[in-house]
Amino acid sequence: MRLSHLTRKAGAQDETLANELMIAINGALVSVPLVGATILATQLKTITSQLINSAFEQTQEK
Repeated sequence: MRLSHLTRKAGAQDETLANELMIAINGALVSVPLVGATILATQLKTITSQLINSAFEQTQEK
């Protein structure tokens, strides 16, 4: 999986971050017809930023 490779290259310890990002992305894609692309783009940016920050905060604590 390409996303897994990218997250590991960025310093993620395992595939958890890649899996969480994929769930968020897939959820956004499915929700576009219901909510609209503009709103989802903003929300997806916020959610993925939080996931990334959380993953690397946990890495630094170890």
